[in-house]
Amino acid sequence: MQVFTGIAIMLGALLYCRGLEHKSHYVVRFVGSMVVVLVISFVIERVLRQIDTGAPITYTLLAGLIGYTILSIVAMLPLFVCYMAPAHTLWFVGIAGFTTKSLASCLNLGVSLLNPEVLNVAISAGMSENHFPVGFAMLNLLGSFLLVYAICYRTFAHHFQVNGTEIVKRSSIRFLIICSLAINVWADIVWGVLVHSEGIIGDMVYCALIILSDILLLLLLFGMFSESQTERELEVVRTLWDQACQQYELERTTIEAINCKCHDLKHRLLQVQSRNDGAVDLSDIADSVAIYDSSINTGSEPLDVVLTSKSLYCQHNCIQLACIADGSCLSFMDVSDLYVLFGNLLDNAIEAALGVDDLGRRYVRVSVNRHGCMVYIEVENCFNGQVSFSNDLPVTTKADKSNHGYGTLSITQIVQKYDGSLSFLAKDGVFTVSMVIPVQSAPSSRA
Repeated sequence: MQVFTGIAIMLGALLYCRGLEHKSHYVVRFVGSMVVVLVISFVIERVLRQIDTGAPITYTLLAGLIGYTILSIVAMLPLFVCYMAPAHTLWFVGIAGFTTKSLASCLNLGVSLLNPEVLNVAISAGMSENHFPVGFAMLNLLGSFLLVYAICYRTFAHHFQVNGTEIVKRSSIRFLIICSLAINVWADIVWGVLVHSEGIIGDMVYCALIILSDILLLLLLFGMFSESQTERELEVVRTLWDQACQQYELERTTIEAINCKCHDLKHRLLQVQSRNDGAVDLSDIADSVAIYDSSINTGSEPLDVVLTSKSLYCQHNCIQLACIADGSCLSFMDVSDLYVLFGNLLDNAIEAALGVDDLGRRYVRVSVNRHGCMVYIEVENCFNGQVSFSNDLPVTTKADKSNHGYGTLSITQIVQKYDGSLSFLAKDGVFTVSMVIPVQSAPSSRA
């Protein structure tokens, strides 16, 4: 049965390998490492079978603890041989697979306990001398594993995808390894050697406790993963936020300096032309300079800075940027929040518009207005292709999804900070982001 245990642990781990990068010659590595696991499992099984039933309990207990601990760790060898990922990430996947396997084994044992003959067949792997049908025991075994693996895949693995970054802290991994071994190996050996009795009720209670412990361990595992991912996302957003604030000050100062110089240069050019009595036509140069002397004035300085910097980029890339905005109705919002909000909105819109080959269709429209105590913000742009949504949020189209999509996350957090609502719509080649924010609302404490 130790051979089956090694295979079952690895199959459980494979449920959670989605997103892991394969090493070269993956199939050869996998087959070779599984052969090693099977050989070691077979050796451990033979050694444990050689232990005399009359041996001291301490010796039997120690041999079982060492043998099954080695088997549990060795069963994870294919993960380290076949996948490119940090060691703590592979340990996380291995623990999840091992716990899933243990959960299935306990369910199988619990059902088997309802009929002692089935239990005899399950324990002896079909070699018992009784005449109870082996097929029923095997059906129970396969059914238990398929049911548990399917439920765990749907509940945990389906939503779990590693990306090479830190899943949970390394110190937590050590704690999780000890918990998994304590629940699924050491407790089982201790129970079987020291506590186990012929009473079915005690064994049923033990199985129920192990099943409950495994479920709690899986919830803890993926709860820690979810928390770690959230912390990482927040840290990235904070870093981008700080960079955006620095960028805002730089752009504001730069635009002011350029506008001042260009305004002065435009008038000097016109003076030179007037002194030459029109002999030299400098109007084209003056018009070109005037492009940089055209500050947008919406009534909100951070919005003006964003629109001015983006309008120059749009002109260079043949994108029509139209804006009807009353920036004064955004005065209750923090300057950095406004810059980050509209910076991300326009970056996303301009990037999508650049993907449209027809220059006549390239456009971005911005609308900001107030109705009563509500501010309505809408950004619309053209796009090519399809937009996918997850949890009502657009999914980034970039290949490296783990390092993108934070702009949308920043937008969502800012809108939530001011107790507003946000919606996305993609239809007929037009993508629209709509926001409604209450004017009188102060920033929420959860931001």
